[in-house]
Amino acid sequence: MNNLLALVASMAISMLLIPLMSRLAPRLHLVDLPDQRKVHTKPIPRVGGIGIVIGSLIPLILLAPDRLTQAYIYGAVVLFIFGLWDDMFDIGHYPKFAGQVIAILIVIFYGDLYVSRFPFVPGGEIAIGFGIPFTLFAMVGVINALNQSDGLDGLAGGVSMFSIGAMSLLALISMQGQQVLMIAFTMMGGVLGFLRYNTHPARVFMGDSGSQFIGYSLAFLVVLLSQRIDTALSPAAVLLLLGLPIADSLVVLYKRARGGTKIFTATKDHLHHRLMDLGFIHRESVVIIYSAQAVFVTCGVLLRLASDYLV
Repeated sequence: MNNLLALVASMAISMLLIPLMSRLAPRLHLVDLPDQRKVHTKPIPRVGGIGIVIGSLIPLILLAPDRLTQAYIYGAVVLFIFGLWDDMFDIGHYPKFAGQVIAILIVIFYGDLYVSRFPFVPGGEIAIGFGIPFTLFAMVGVINALNQSDGLDGLAGGVSMFSIGAMSLLALISMQGQQVLMIAFTMMGGVLGFLRYNTHPARVFMGDSGSQFIGYSLAFLVVLLSQRIDTALSPAAVLLLLGLPIADSLVVLYKRARGGTKIFTATKDHLHHRLMDLGFIHRESVVIIYSAQAVFVTCGVLLRLASDYLV
């Protein structure tokens, strides 16, 4: 019951805060201007992340979090500050990476959460000297994968809801996933409040402050779920739970590397760009990606106890 109340509270805070911040967006330099790489054709307030993050964290703070959840909150605040800084002044890749690394190190060392089970390894256990750097690398990857998927109205928020729902279901199945459910439900409320204003045609965008927070939260939840809550879960299944953003980012990185383009250069190689180039309209592209994400996360749930090779 507390989780449902937290979901409603986070959704209400998000829905109330976003219209207020939209009015202040021009003064705060939080407006996304159109350019040749973007789909929208008029300036859009980039304040959705404020509603998502504040809406998600306030109920979570009031639920008297333990040390690990505190680490998650501290990391989220760090990412929010760096993301908002980028939304206002376009600070570039390296300061954003610094913020991501700081946030994840808080989770690893203050929250004592890192990858210790790895697919295709006999017995599944890996040394801490490999687990900690891999956790840092993998979580940074997920944050940026979700950030890069934020290209169409309702896309990043909707895709993330599939992953959150699948992880919540697995937490319920495990019977020991209260910590996952608490974070997932507050996050779900914050995203739902945002989607009220982000469905096509969008009135607000989430910006980096929102997309980085969502990617960070998904990465945190999948590590928590697979490494602590349900150790019977196939470590390979986490890729399916995160789904299409990971697959899309890997393809884009490969295409950039093959073409000799710098990996940080913004291009129109992402799946949503390619679908629209094929002639699909905005809504059709989003529905196709939603459908593919639904297949990914459904397979992740159904194959959760399967061998790593089958997954």
